[in-house]
Amino acid sequence: MTTRKTLLKHGLFFALLVLLLSLTAAVSFAANEKVGTVTAKVTERKEDSLVISWETKGTVSGYILYKYDNAGKKFVEVKKTTKTKYRFTDLSVGEYYVFAVRPYLTRNGTTTQGTRVKVRGYTTMPAVTGIKQSQTTLNSHKLSWTAVKGAKEYSIFYYKETEKKYALLGTTSKTTCNVSNLKPTKTYYYKIKATHTASNGKVISSANTTVFQAYTLVESVKAIKIQDVTDHGCLLEWTAVENADGYQVLLLDSATGTYQEAAEVKGTSCSLCNLPAAATSACKIRAFAVLAKEKRLSEPSESVSVTTRPSGTTVTSGKRLKNGSVKVTWTPQDGCDGYVIFVSSRENGVYGEVAQSAVSDVCEATFAAPTTGTVYVTVRTYVMQNGTRQYSSASEPFTVKAATT
Repeated sequence: MTTRKTLLKHGLFFALLVLLLSLTAAVSFAANEKVGTVTAKVTERKEDSLVISWETKGTVSGYILYKYDNAGKKFVEVKKTTKTKYRFTDLSVGEYYVFAVRPYLTRNGTTTQGTRVKVRGYTTMPAVTGIKQSQTTLNSHKLSWTAVKGAKEYSIFYYKETEKKYALLGTTSKTTCNVSNLKPTKTYYYKIKATHTASNGKVISSANTTVFQAYTLVESVKAIKIQDVTDHGCLLEWTAVENADGYQVLLLDSATGTYQEAAEVKGTSCSLCNLPAAATSACKIRAFAVLAKEKRLSEPSESVSVTTRPSGTTVTSGKRLKNGSVKVTWTPQDGCDGYVIFVSSRENGVYGEVAQSAVSDVCEATFAAPTTGTVYVTVRTYVMQNGTRQYSSASEPFTVKAATT
């Protein structure tokens, strides 16, 4: 009996000893287990926030996040988390920030902190919006835009055609920029970035920029010539405007006193038709070009006057008289001031003036023929303009046969 008690006592002792040894080993293992390490970086940048993400190597229970306080010159704890990503919000635009991630490990109520890893990043600057142009001339224009919150300065870039890339035009603290020394009738391309100098001295610029198209005025048409005037129109010619896509021909509407478009052409000439005979019409020309995605018109040219010839007539009869003279008749023409009769001994020869006739209901004339042979007669109408006769085209030659004996 005594022996059984002794064995039971010793068995209980050994069980307690084993339990104590296992607890001691567990505590020793927890004390010796190392906290994992992290590798962190900024994975998303916005105007008012930054996202940092990290990867872990080893065992951790969670992470402590910090933000550096520039005023206090120390890291301030922001949050504890078990996730591997966090967005810091309520940040200033275009600013430099330092954050930190520290892993920790908790075992049996004891927390051990690992190495704190710093992460540096910049918030972005907003894009410049509301860009407009004004005060446009042949050689300049003014750019303006909406102020960007936090921007200290703006950088203006222009597309340099010779180098096929954007180059810096200049910087300004204002929201306007005057651009001069430009060429007429041309589209110009700009990018504008808002900038801010962060607390560490780095200049932060707008990440996103849109291309703004501006233009200069289209140069006006000069050196207009009037050619080939007829009783119903003429040919207009002018000097080409560089970079113009076409031209509008304008005629003065006497009823309204305004110039109306009569034709649109791509070249530097235009035949005007359907003008009133023996009348003066005023016309202007303006060039146009597609600039900054829209059709832009130049200022109208100086006005030029086109005076059409009077309408011609038709010889209706002609005969020899007994005395050898010739008598011809023709159709009357409204609006003319008179008629001039021409004669030649050859149909395609040189015609000389032989008579004139005033305007009347009966249009006829008798004149001495230069020869007794066959003659050819034409008649021209005329109007007086500024003291000068303006002739119509000659009528078709009318044949008057030779005198009979």
